[in-house]
Amino acid sequence: MKQLKKAIAGLSALAILLSGGFGIVPQSAVEFGIAASAEADYTEDTYEALTYRNYEDHIEIVGCDKSATSIIIPEYIEGYPVTVIGENAFSGCTKLYEIQIDPDRSELTAIERGAFENCEKLERFVVFTKIDKISADTFKGCRNLSYVFFEDSVKTIESGAFSGCEKLETIYYGGDEKSWNAMEINKEENDAFINADVQLGSNSITKIKDEGSIQILKFPNKTEYQIGEELDLTGGFFCGGYTTVYLGKTKHGDFVNADLAEYVDRGTLKLDDSEFDNTKPGTYMIHIKYYDDVDSFKVTVKEAAPTIPLGNLNGDDAINANDAAILLAAAAASGAGGDSGLTEEQIKAADLNADDNFDAIDAAIILQYAAYAGTGGKDSIQDFIKILQ
Repeated sequence: MKQLKKAIAGLSALAILLSGGFGIVPQSAVEFGIAASAEADYTEDTYEALTYRNYEDHIEIVGCDKSATSIIIPEYIEGYPVTVIGENAFSGCTKLYEIQIDPDRSELTAIERGAFENCEKLERFVVFTKIDKISADTFKGCRNLSYVFFEDSVKTIESGAFSGCEKLETIYYGGDEKSWNAMEINKEENDAFINADVQLGSNSITKIKDEGSIQILKFPNKTEYQIGEELDLTGGFFCGGYTTVYLGKTKHGDFVNADLAEYVDRGTLKLDDSEFDNTKPGTYMIHIKYYDDVDSFKVTVKEAAPTIPLGNLNGDDAINANDAAILLAAAAASGAGGDSGLTEEQIKAADLNADDNFDAIDAAIILQYAAYAGTGGKDSIQDFIKILQ
């Protein structure tokens, strides 16, 4: 809800009435009118999670939704530059872990006292804009703040600016040693700042990490395998992009749309096939990593299909009494401790009931199926076995 401006003229008129007419206006009333006007010459509104004041030549951020976790400080609101983060503007925003300020476009010139006091989850803060001081109690109680960066425009660190910042490790300062030594640092409740490691110069704008994104657009041609077959990524297609994050700055890389197998071979994509086991049947996830992002797809491994059809031991494309006779003879020889005389593929084809054995029961199934097929039955032997079960 916008507040109406309080006009200077209105306050002056009130002062005249209080003085009893158009005579001499008491000095205190004039001072009151001027002071009230100076404080009230703005409108107040909200922008996303922020509360701000519009002075019609600049914007001041004065408050924030306490439940906010990530905040972007805009360069402009209502067409006016955001130049000030006001006193205690974010104080007590205990869930706030990230504040983004565009280093190339921001108009920010002042961060006032206690602006981020007790923002307990805030981990880093980067100020590339031309502020001249870190005000008193600015980061007081920010116990997870690990580093800050600011330009050599900062000439003063006021008392308690970093009070309670027990995890503060590094100060990245854009100026040289001479500028650093010339800075006025109030030592009162600023032990964390004084004891932190200091990185000087423009080279202190260090690379933090690469962030990637990947999406598999087309799965490889082969996602079903038989035991013993190797993983094959041929035919797979992906799109991916990366972002290099520097301290306070971000550089976007190009997006690529390319062949999955080719980019794994190049080493651009990292293949994680640690779950894949081609020695036993199962379903396995294959993971493709691009920088810190991962996309995955599923493959299955099945028993190798026998070259000899189930039940057709002599390979004559007919399942009949001849196959049953071969099976019974092999079972008798094996039962007597001798060699069955069957190949591995024949043994698989002889185990019709899938009990890892071949015997008279399997022979009986062959004879039953032969009788069924002889009367015109059309089901495959596999479907016939299901009916028997």
